[in-house]
Amino acid sequence: MQQTGSNAPTGPAIILIHISSVWVPFTSEAKEAIAHYPEIIKEVKLALQECGRKLASYIRKNVKAKENKDKINLFEKYIPELANSLANLTDNKKEIIQDKLKKLLKKELPTLEAENGAEKE
Repeated sequence: MQQTGSNAPTGPAIILIHISSVWVPFTSEAKEAIAHYPEIIKEVKLALQECGRKLASYIRKNVKAKENKDKINLFEKYIPELANSLANLTDNKKEIIQDKLKKLLKKELPTLEAENGAEKE
């Protein structure tokens, strides 16, 4: 499937469905196609909807994990400036504040990643 930029993918897609049964209602003796029974169509539709929901959930988790990682990287970038400002306000050493902020970030990082589904299933 072709996809340009952030647009939805376009083009043909092949979906393979396996039906395992003693009695499969084929349309002809050549067994090239399955008959269009309402129950079969309904079950195929439900299966495709479930696949779509799982795919959407997977994509949402990855997007949220990426956004969270970007926020963490941004915070890491500004730790020295934040430590400097806090040192000026509290009369503490900048290095001590900076070390504590880095330790706090490293301590909270696994929790944040786990909450946003960054772990691969």
